[in-house]
Amino acid sequence: MNIKKLFELQKQLDLRIEKEHPRKPGEDRLAKKILALMVELGELANEARFFKYWSHDQAPRTKIEYICPTCNGTGDENYDSYIDDLEGGYTHEVINCEDCGGTGTLGYKNPLLEEYVDCLHFILSIGNDINMNEVYEDYEPKPLYFGDGDI
Repeated sequence: MNIKKLFELQKQLDLRIEKEHPRKPGEDRLAKKILALMVELGELANEARFFKYWSHDQAPRTKIEYICPTCNGTGDENYDSYIDDLEGGYTHEVINCEDCGGTGTLGYKNPLLEEYVDCLHFILSIGNDINMNEVYEDYEPKPLYFGDGDI
């Protein structure tokens, strides 16, 4: 997807949010978006784990199993009665959970990617707010000057 399209889609999302949650008098929505971006960057770093020098687990969180909330990951739709039966010394009938097909999981999620996307949303939204949403396809970089000549 190209960046122009992303800016436009974010603009539409922001308009919908603005409609559902109108600004309060004197509210600085841009400041809140900047703070939200900083929070999301922290969450992204937390999922990336690259800075956790004190931890033996520095692998980024890119695949986490999503547990089925219906059966609480047991695969048994009847698991509530299973706990009661265990406490009472009884057995129970296993009923495969319809939501997860008896697997106990609904798939996987990628927390690192989710946090990256959250950051991107705020970057695009802030870019729209400060009119930094133009894309220059034929950008010609200027030479760098360090005082003793161009590079």
